[in-house]
Amino acid sequence: MRAAVIASLLLLSASSCHSSARELWTGPRILVQPGSPVVVVWSVKYRNVAVHSPPGELFAKPVDSVQEIALEATYQTLDVRTCQLGPAYRYPKSLEVFGWGTRPGELWIRRPDADGLEPLDGGARIPLGRAPANVWSELPFVSVGMTKGQGFLRIVDLSRRAMHEMPLASDISVDTILPIRLGDQNLVGLGSGKDRGSLDVVVVPLEDGTWRAPVTTRFEERPSGVQLLHGGTWLALPPNDWPGRSPPPKEPLALLIADVRSGDVVRRVEHQRMNQWALVETNRLWFAHAVGGSCRRLEVVDLEADTRRELPLPGCLIGLERWRTGAPFLTIRMDYEGPYTQLVDLRSGRLTPVPRGTPDWSVLVGDAYFEIDDRRAVSGLDLVTGERWQAVASAGRIASISAVPAARRMVLVNEQGSVLVYDVDARRVSKCM
Repeated sequence: MRAAVIASLLLLSASSCHSSARELWTGPRILVQPGSPVVVVWSVKYRNVAVHSPPGELFAKPVDSVQEIALEATYQTLDVRTCQLGPAYRYPKSLEVFGWGTRPGELWIRRPDADGLEPLDGGARIPLGRAPANVWSELPFVSVGMTKGQGFLRIVDLSRRAMHEMPLASDISVDTILPIRLGDQNLVGLGSGKDRGSLDVVVVPLEDGTWRAPVTTRFEERPSGVQLLHGGTWLALPPNDWPGRSPPPKEPLALLIADVRSGDVVRRVEHQRMNQWALVETNRLWFAHAVGGSCRRLEVVDLEADTRRELPLPGCLIGLERWRTGAPFLTIRMDYEGPYTQLVDLRSGRLTPVPRGTPDWSVLVGDAYFEIDDRRAVSGLDLVTGERWQAVASAGRIASISAVPAARRMVLVNEQGSVLVYDVDARRVSKCM
């Protein structure tokens, strides 16, 4: 979600180019704060500039192009439960969205010409100090986060409006910062050992609103696809397999889940079919894989309760992957009189057809799935019961759709600039802007 929306125009020279321009508004766009019912509605006024570059200097032929210059940006909070709008904040240029604080709608931004961070509603700023601007490319932050520097880690705590640097040992390097999620108990960075084949896990514990010194654990192998789980306390270490690996391994492959601070293995799940497994985290942690010796059975392991269940499949399993982040569903591809795809509910084992909507034009709120029909209406589908209904009959030509899970709402923006909010439980739509 974090985006740098700073558009600039480069005029090559007064003699080589000329341009014409008109001013337009783009948006509104919806910025969703994790865990909050308050969103930020963002619009940008820009100048659409047509640039003509004649031949003879930089180009062999005339070149016509259209570029944009951001002129003004407006940010305003909206409580989607009540349609209550907050004050509008206007800036002379578009801003870099940095992260979220702890208060509802507390969005932190960085001005293009500033050396610090500030919340939309003003107040104490956080100076960036000696960190170059490009170190912020891995984020956004949710309340607190970490960036890497040369020989140090930098902790940014938006809730306390503070920044702190922690030195790293000379033999430790961090090349990846894992994204932090709301409620995570650790900040985690990954690096390579001196032999380049091992994995260094650098952890900064977050306890009682304080930061503790980094803890480093070294694993002998560096797997791909490392994943932070369980409130930031577990690290999933997949086996080093890859598509088309041959011959099959003689020993079972194993997914290891380790404690990020101690390095101790807390779960070990063996499986025999390479690339036919998936790890899904919701309010529980699921591991699904093809059962060895059969392509028509799927085993689902609840890693929280340490229980297992086998599901019979109507066809031979070809592949599987998680469907949507945070959803207890799995997409499986099977061969049954030709390839086809189904959605598996990991809680019940129920198979249903995969909804046809693309991620850009569909959202999920709990078990309610919504997709845009012909850019003017929205249909709903209960993924548990199979019930279908028309959620929004006419919304104008829809420009975007967003989910606000904390409020159980769906937000639509149409091309006329209206903001419509759909209450999932009441099945009612309201025009908020």
